[in-house]
Amino acid sequence: MTRRGVRCLLVALATWPAVAGPTARAYGRSTQSDPSASAVLANARAYLEKYKEELTFLIADEQYVQEIRYQTPLERRMPQSRTMKSEIYFISLPPSSDWMAIRDVQSIDGKTVTDKPNVPNMLATIPAAQVEASLKAYNARYNIGRTIRNFNEPTLSLLVLQPQRASSVTFDMKGIATSQGVQVATLAFREAGPETVLRDLSLKPILSEGELLAEVGTGRIRRAQLKAKLGTVKVEFTTTYVQDATLHELVPAAFQEQYEDGLYHANARNEPGNVEPYEQIVCEAKYSHFRRFEVTGHIKGLNGSDEPPKASERKGQ
Repeated sequence: MTRRGVRCLLVALATWPAVAGPTARAYGRSTQSDPSASAVLANARAYLEKYKEELTFLIADEQYVQEIRYQTPLERRMPQSRTMKSEIYFISLPPSSDWMAIRDVQSIDGKTVTDKPNVPNMLATIPAAQVEASLKAYNARYNIGRTIRNFNEPTLSLLVLQPQRASSVTFDMKGIATSQGVQVATLAFREAGPETVLRDLSLKPILSEGELLAEVGTGRIRRAQLKAKLGTVKVEFTTTYVQDATLHELVPAAFQEQYEDGLYHANARNEPGNVEPYEQIVCEAKYSHFRRFEVTGHIKGLNGSDEPPKASERKGQ
């Protein structure tokens, strides 16, 4: 069976949003709670800019579970589930402030990965963007299913807020609710191109749509969802953000992915002559133990050169 190729290419990467402690900072343009769509969107975009500045050089523990929920024809030699444990580095690189997630896989289905790249050493000797590309291709071999993919980045949906996409994305207010005494707006978005978040293997823009759950007064993103169709494959990504008690910032708590290729037929497994391929893969990454990582030497490519990081970029600063 030929594996169907799917690849999510990020044209530009945003950093994580930074938030305040128990007393929220004014990330939006105004401390007033203006519930209009334009005001909420302005606050969310301002919040994303603080993301870039404040939430970088973080490392977290990740548990990533993949499951093939349905597959026809069934490939019995293929694992139907897989659990990976990793450390994931979050880095923002100037001058474009591109955000990247670099994954260091520690174990597969409970077995320690011993023959693996030395990520800290790679970051010190190879430009970070090259490290990301190299490890993304390397780690993709651990994915299960016929649907080929090299993507697992929780902050993807936030990229629709970047300034360079302002003319390519439309936003609509779907409603406002109150959660724990805070007004939260649901912003629906739809891409019209050409500056799309996703591109296929041939670099063709892939249009997406989705929703952002944003606090009205601060623009803080509590949940983000993105949906798209790449060829025959439908994809859906959902990220939930929670307040981290140590960092006093919102961080991704869970990232859910769903890939569906083909048309589902309820009786396909009971019909020997039916060879129409179908596959549904569901994945969930959970993140914990966020901390700032120590920069012992320097990260190649940081600050646009090979200069050592500034003091503000070191652990605990």
